[in-house]
Amino acid sequence: MIGHVVNVTIALIAFRHNVEWEKLLLWAAASYGVATWVLLRWATRSKRQPKSGASSLSSAPRKATIYGAVLAAPWGILGLWLLGNLPQQPELILIALCLGMSASGSMLLSASYSSAITYMLCILAPVVLKCLFILDNGEYRLLGALTVSYSLFLLVCIASCARLFAERSRAVDELRQSLLVTENAKAEIESANARFAAALRNMPQGLSMFDGNDYLVAFNRQYLDIYGLSPDKISPGMKFHEVFADQNLVPDLDDYLRDFKRRIVAQDCSNNTITFPDGRVIYISYALTPDGGWVATHEDITQRKIFERKIELLAHYDGLTHLANRNLFKERLEESIARYRRLQNRFAVMLLDLDRFKGVNDALGHHAGDALLQQVSDRIRATVREVDIPARLGGDEFGVIVALGHDQAEEAAAVLAERLIEAISAPYEIEGHPVAIGCSIGIAIVPDHGMRFDEVLRNADLALYKSKDTGRSCSHFYSPRLQAEADRRNELEVELREAIWRDELEVHYQPIFNLKSGEIELVEALVRWNHRTRGFVPPSEFIPIAEQAGLIVDLGKLVLGKACHDVAKMPSNIGLAVNLSPVQFSKSDLVDMVIAALAETGLHQSRLELEITEGVFLEENSQNLKILEQLKHLGVSIVLDDFGVGYSSLSYLTAFPFDKVKIDKSFIQRFDRAETQTVMTSIVQLAKSLKLSVVAEGIETEDQLQKLNSLGIDFGQGYLLSRPKSAADLIFTRCMPNEKVEAA
Repeated sequence: MIGHVVNVTIALIAFRHNVEWEKLLLWAAASYGVATWVLLRWATRSKRQPKSGASSLSSAPRKATIYGAVLAAPWGILGLWLLGNLPQQPELILIALCLGMSASGSMLLSASYSSAITYMLCILAPVVLKCLFILDNGEYRLLGALTVSYSLFLLVCIASCARLFAERSRAVDELRQSLLVTENAKAEIESANARFAAALRNMPQGLSMFDGNDYLVAFNRQYLDIYGLSPDKISPGMKFHEVFADQNLVPDLDDYLRDFKRRIVAQDCSNNTITFPDGRVIYISYALTPDGGWVATHEDITQRKIFERKIELLAHYDGLTHLANRNLFKERLEESIARYRRLQNRFAVMLLDLDRFKGVNDALGHHAGDALLQQVSDRIRATVREVDIPARLGGDEFGVIVALGHDQAEEAAAVLAERLIEAISAPYEIEGHPVAIGCSIGIAIVPDHGMRFDEVLRNADLALYKSKDTGRSCSHFYSPRLQAEADRRNELEVELREAIWRDELEVHYQPIFNLKSGEIELVEALVRWNHRTRGFVPPSEFIPIAEQAGLIVDLGKLVLGKACHDVAKMPSNIGLAVNLSPVQFSKSDLVDMVIAALAETGLHQSRLELEITEGVFLEENSQNLKILEQLKHLGVSIVLDDFGVGYSSLSYLTAFPFDKVKIDKSFIQRFDRAETQTVMTSIVQLAKSLKLSVVAEGIETEDQLQKLNSLGIDFGQGYLLSRPKSAADLIFTRCMPNEKVEAA
């Protein structure tokens, strides 16, 4: 633009005397205007694109061509206008200006080939046109030919410059692209470094990286904290030995380094665990890097190890007693069986069940029951040897795997069982209360009594059932006879279920006499089972089966319904006594069952007595008391049966307003002892003070009857007075017991 303006000014000065001044000024103004317009366009684009230049022109050839044509137009017009109209000297100036502007302008614009060609042609084409075709003069024709020749030379120069500019532009573009890629790569690297640094800072594990020459490359703060390293003393570039110069965990650091490098080279990765003197446990995982170095993560797993130990304890040990639980007991039993197959080492399996534990648990509360179980487990642990394996199998059931010698295995097991019974049966003191319990034990010996886990436990359980069935606080070994008895119980259970369903059970009645008047006051309903093939099955055999199998509810409903039906037909002064099982309180709607039986048979509620044992108070005490209150509200009488056999029977007399107490026959059978008579006297006096009637059961001799009469007992029953009979065989006549006449 500067050259353009300067040359326009020179033309204005050089030609002011040779052409019309007004036209020359108009041309000069147009030329200045062109320069100003192009300059303003350039300035505007420079603000929008500060880095625009030749590269930007080449990227817009159409605009560049327009700019070239606009810039060249004033000089093409000047040559076409003035050539041939000027004196010789000014005309030389004109030709010099046109050729000079065309050469310099086209060279400067050669970055855009089309713009440079357009610029040159717009200036020289009018000169050639006027010299060759308008001015009829040989000199002008020569000048035109020279201009054409000059134009061809200039075209070659423009092409060469354009190629150079194009190559430069490509190089600049490539350099710019390379710089852009470099900048992007640098930004990505910085971003990756930032992310890596953030990951190092925030990852829970410690991280360290060493190169193939054992130099520290990278680490995080967690790594320093785990090993107690000072941030001021540790920096990248330190050797492995320098980093751990003050460590005391590994005796020989060189051996440690060689060993773990050998392992990670062989496997591409490795891991190990280090336990610190303060108890911390660090898990280290290594991975090989391409340069022969390694990257490692370091994690403090102390709490995880603690939790794992707790989980293992929960999975294998009882949380209350800290003995092995059922799962671990099973594993140890299977291991012992496998060991026997290899080494022929005999052993015994004992199952222990606490006697009277439930009464303590319900009377004193579950907290006291837990304390008792803890003391029992301590006694078991103190009694068995270290080679034996005690376990709590659940509730109040324990187990022991007992190592035995090759000889006298049963004798050794029996001795240990007696010692366990003696230790467990010794008195306890729980929360200030004296407590006495017992222990029943069942024993199975491997291989004599089985070689499978389930078989051994089943046989030990059968032996335990025998111990509990024969008086408790004793031990029994398994024998095939016990299996036969179990099979018999299972058969009886099936047959009893069918008998109840087919209504094959009968109800007999044992009279209860008024010992003063000699009259029958009421009858006690007793269920009888006359089996079609087995004959008479005693109640002591099938009643426990009914309770264990859940049949007692249906059996009790059957007995109550039949008894109410039969007694409703007896004289109206005869009452009915029906025994209730504790199971009926929890397994049936007892109140509704009594209401239905009275309504269906028409028996008045005042004629019905329901006999319960203290077991009712041991099971869901508050709920059972509520049921008893509902029954009493119906108008039926409630009798406490088997009074005196439980250690807390006296407390039950104040727990509920009974109508009668029935003294257990065990007292009557020991009536010849002075201490029994003293206890009986106290019972009668207590009952009288509480306004309770007293019934004595199991009267079998005249001497017993006379002593009972002397104590003032109201009612009695027993074989001396009458055996149980069917309803059809009962005859209600006045019969004085001392006349030895049985109620027929």
